[in-house]
Amino acid sequence: MKVSVSGIDSKITSSAARKASGSASDAQSFGRTSAAGKEAIKMLAKSTASLPKGLQWLGRNDGEILNSVVTGLGTAFVAPIFIAFNPFSKEDKETKLYSAWRQPISAVIAAVMQIGINMKYNKHLDKIASTGHFDRADLRHNPADSYLRSIIKLEQPDISKEKLIEEIKKRQEDAQWDEVNRLRESMKNEVIDPEKMVDKEAISAAKKQIKEQYKDKLSGMSKKQAEKFIAEKLPEQAKIAALEQVKEKTRVKFLIRSWAKKAQEKGMSFADLIKQKNQELEALRRNNTMIPARFSVFEQAVEKISAYKEYSEIKPIGETFKEIMQSVKIKKMVHASSERAKEVLAQYRRWTGIVISLVTLPISCGLLNYAYPRIMEKIMPNASKKKKQQQMGQQMQPQKDIVPPKGKEGIK
Repeated sequence: MKVSVSGIDSKITSSAARKASGSASDAQSFGRTSAAGKEAIKMLAKSTASLPKGLQWLGRNDGEILNSVVTGLGTAFVAPIFIAFNPFSKEDKETKLYSAWRQPISAVIAAVMQIGINMKYNKHLDKIASTGHFDRADLRHNPADSYLRSIIKLEQPDISKEKLIEEIKKRQEDAQWDEVNRLRESMKNEVIDPEKMVDKEAISAAKKQIKEQYKDKLSGMSKKQAEKFIAEKLPEQAKIAALEQVKEKTRVKFLIRSWAKKAQEKGMSFADLIKQKNQELEALRRNNTMIPARFSVFEQAVEKISAYKEYSEIKPIGETFKEIMQSVKIKKMVHASSERAKEVLAQYRRWTGIVISLVTLPISCGLLNYAYPRIMEKIMPNASKKKKQQQMGQQMQPQKDIVPPKGKEGIK
């Protein structure tokens, strides 16, 4: 059965669309990547390596929190073993155990103080960045998760975890589109350098492309040499990848816009439009006559429009292919800018977190000296009593008589 896609799929590969989209080599027309651009891409490239799932929370609250957790675990569970079972110590077993208990108590006090203070500090940084009061890391067009979470919970105290995550993503997306709409008129005919559109998505795609393109060459290199080679190729390849992603997203959005416009002209309900496009997609999957690239765009467009509930959710970002592409480029630029701002904020958080930890260290030590003997009185009363007697005995021990040195003053 031949599937009709209302002629729209053919439009996305028309000569006008191809002319508007250009080719992947367009990235070269802007010259070599600037030094600042290379540094920004390098910074984002380092952050694309994600932490294991169990450490994702620590990754979002990076800096001294991760250091405090790792140090605390080592202090609480590793150090006591070496103290309690030290074969070179002449102390009895009970005294060793008493000394070993100091480590986990110290770890708990330090972790509670440092993590508690750093979390409050991180939330404060997120707030001032998200409200535009941190010039070096302006996140007004992509507010931090923690800032949005606190606002949403105040507005909707009973919101579920799943709904909360959805609402955070929605508000971040809306904030980005608000910025795009603000810039659309002023940048209507401006040529946007692909360097400004390089985000983590483009970097990940560029790395994959480099590995595929230079597969044979990389196989003969050491790991260090391969990493250096990829890093050298990455800035230029990332710009090309960013442009390719812009073109694909433009085709998807142009297709959605065209479907919606045509359906509304016919008086078709949004639900009927979604049903029709999903039926067409299923038919194409059974008997696909499209070239892979066009089918991929069609599939993405169906999946994207199916996530909406009504026509009003389709953002009015332009009428023509060229206008939509410019909006997509601005959106990519805004997103890349926010990602770079988040990395600047993360670096600032790491350095200031060290300072905060150093400031809280004397307080932690003071609390440990106060709490440790009192806690041990409850855990090991006999050893605690013995320790007190030893300390009292050392304090009461008389000092030895000082014998004056022999010499002119010592001999009468």
